[in-house]
Amino acid sequence: MASLKEMFHDCLADLFPDEAEFEDDGGQQLRITYPLSEAVPGQRYSRPVVLLFDKEVIAEFNAAIAKNEVARQDRIGELLEEMVGTCLQDYDEEGPPETAFQIDVDSRVLDL
Repeated sequence: MASLKEMFHDCLADLFPDEAEFEDDGGQQLRITYPLSEAVPGQRYSRPVVLLFDKEVIAEFNAAIAKNEVARQDRIGELLEEMVGTCLQDYDEEGPPETAFQIDVDSRVLDL
């Protein structure tokens, strides 16, 4: 099974600055942070964004990978990008760094 970073980085990368760091916990969470442009480099990072993936979403994407269903992978990726982009409209990158901005990734990205 691929990591969440490996599976979803490409479809999410355009939503964040090029310097964004994607880290997964080996389970259901993908954490994204990046240095704030007005801060001294390496000194202040954005409020973390944490994507919490339903097990069903992970299983469906892994199944599409295993079956080499590229169109299915692309569709899930597009819906994920749309969902996260919509949620990020309420995101304040300068919010409290100790409290992550959580986005629950559920079956809506599966286009069922």
